Amino acid sequence: MARIVGARHDAGRPDPAAEVACVFREPLLVPTMSALANVELPLVYALTGAAERRQRAMAALDLAGVARLAVRPPEEMSAAEAKMVAIARALVVAPELIILAEPVAGLEWPGRLRVLRLLDRLHAMGVTQLVITRDPRVAARAGYALLDLPGGSSVRCDDRTEP
Repeated sequence: MARIVGARHDAGRPDPAAEVACVFREPLLVPTMSALANVELPLVYALTGAAERRQRAMAALDLAGVARLAVRPPEEMSAAEAKMVAIARALVVAPELIILAEPVAGLEWPGRLRVLRLLDRLHAMGVTQLVITRDPRVAARAGYALLDLPGGSSVRCDDRTEP
């Protein structure tokens, strides 16, 4: 499986913009751009050279399991494929943390499963994720969850305790 090397600047320190990446409920892909161009976009803003940008974007698409979609625009992708391209776009900057808001909302079961398996693979590789969800089945996949309850109280749930 491909590993993406993060950008460096200023005497070898990581780019501060690459510390956190977000994936929103909607993939927010640019409709007139291919999957590859969408994934390259954060690197364009970071002034990364074209060859490195392309190599890192292809590695991110491969890591997300959607390299075959590199030349397709979002309108030719399923909702799950578009979500996985959005995750690849977050991965391309090699962030310390990826925040995912409702990562499987609105997806049919097969697409939900593909995205959840991708998140499991990323977790196994050591990619830190903060998943925000209202779906208890998604939350149950995490090692622990913080549940907000009516009235403003909250409960931490993990393998050892029940709410």
